[in-house]
Amino acid sequence: MNRMSAMVINYFVKRNVIEEENKEIYEYGFKILIFKLLYLLGMVAVCVLLQRNLMHFFLYYGCYMSIRKYSGGYHASSMGACFITFLVTYLLLDIFIMIGLNHYQLILFVIGIGSSFVIYLRSPIDCANKRLSNVMKKKHQKKTLYMLMVWLLIMLGLILMNQIVYALIICYCMIVISCFMFEKE
Repeated sequence: MNRMSAMVINYFVKRNVIEEENKEIYEYGFKILIFKLLYLLGMVAVCVLLQRNLMHFFLYYGCYMSIRKYSGGYHASSMGACFITFLVTYLLLDIFIMIGLNHYQLILFVIGIGSSFVIYLRSPIDCANKRLSNVMKKKHQKKTLYMLMVWLLIMLGLILMNQIVYALIICYCMIVISCFMFEKE
């Protein structure tokens, strides 16, 4: 992946699309873009192979990524480890759904609020590659709050429409993220 990123960026540098001094930034960004596309395609392939509901996956992926973008939390040591961690949390979703379907929906919403509270209070958590200034930390925490409120409202709407499985997916996502907020800093 590093070699491919370098080749593409070198091509753009030679064509004067990218300035030489910004080359490393673009290589890093391109590598992340490729990884995210491979990540998504890999997860979709896992869903297809395991005959999983793609709507469940896209809901989990959308909720997870939109909150984690601003909240921070645990970061795996490599992109491969990141993929495996996300895959394992996604595979455990079925167990959570089976357990959650047997419980009262109000408990589900309270758990979602509790997890959101933990995420908000602990956010944002810096990672080694992305240190934030105090101003940016305040902005990220505010954006985290907005994302959590949106997802809680969606979850509440799903509960009211008796779409409990979808509400459980959002709740589980918030639980996973709140657990990742307790990494060793």
